[in-house]
Amino acid sequence: MPRGIGDIIAVLIIVSATIAAVIFATLVITSFMRQSEPKSAILGIQGVRAVPLAPDYSRLLVEVITTVHGTGAVNFTGSRAYDPSGNQLTCTLNSPSANTVFSPGQTVTITMTCTGSGGQWAYRQVVVEITYVDVGTRGQRTSRGSGAIFPYS
Repeated sequence: MPRGIGDIIAVLIIVSATIAAVIFATLVITSFMRQSEPKSAILGIQGVRAVPLAPDYSRLLVEVITTVHGTGAVNFTGSRAYDPSGNQLTCTLNSPSANTVFSPGQTVTITMTCTGSGGQWAYRQVVVEITYVDVGTRGQRTSRGSGAIFPYS
């Protein structure tokens, strides 16, 4: 059976309507996703680990993986670390430098070398606090996370 011009036009109309419905659904879903994002900026801690630099665990290399969530940027202002007993360690920030601005979606590894009293800390927890300023609201915030201290090798 030969197809008429009306059949071809009907198929084109159905395909066009389907494409339009998919585009509309994509726009609606994207709009909902954007509305659910924080309107400010949050520096979230994704992971923490500490590598001992001395056999008595008196020196640690602490690495913190962070990601900026939300619609704004953050200004990283500093970091602190605490040993498994809750005592604050004396830390030197290796990277990045303080007052570095991170963009939304950016993932950054913060490293610091810390000294403390030491102890048998293999597989125990180190706690880290990251301080930052939300550039949009100018509010100072703190993110807190913990991770394992690896055994000395």
